Amino acid sequence: MDEGTVEIFLPNSDAVTQQHGFFHGGAIATLADDAAAFAAYTMMEDGRQPLTIEFKINFLAPAEGPQLRAIGTVLRAGRSVAHSRADVFAQATGGEVLVATALATIKATQAVINEQ
Repeated sequence: MDEGTVEIFLPNSDAVTQQHGFFHGGAIATLADDAAAFAAYTMMEDGRQPLTIEFKINFLAPAEGPQLRAIGTVLRAGRSVAHSRADVFAQATGGEVLVATALATIKATQAVINEQ
C-alpha cells in the first residue's frame, strides 16, 4: 500500500465476539484505532511513534463473518499531528459490508526504546 495507507485484519474468534456472536464493538474500535494510527506512522519522521489523542467511531452495521478488514488513511499530516480515517469491513457472502468508520487525531511522539 502507499505511504499514508495501511490495511490490517482481525480474524473472528471467541475472544473478539459478544453474546450475539457479532464482533465486539471494543474489538472493532481497537482495529479502527490501530489502522488510523499506523497509517499516520507511515508518514512520521524516524524516531517518532503514533499516539492517539482523539478518536470518534460510528458503528454502521453488526459485524460478523470470518474476519474484519480495516483500511487506515491519512487525511492530513503535519509534523507533529496527523488526522486519519479508518473504515472497517466485515467479510460477508457476496462481498464486504462497511460496519464502522472512524476519525482519529494522532500525535507523533518520541519513540519509546525498550531496553532490557
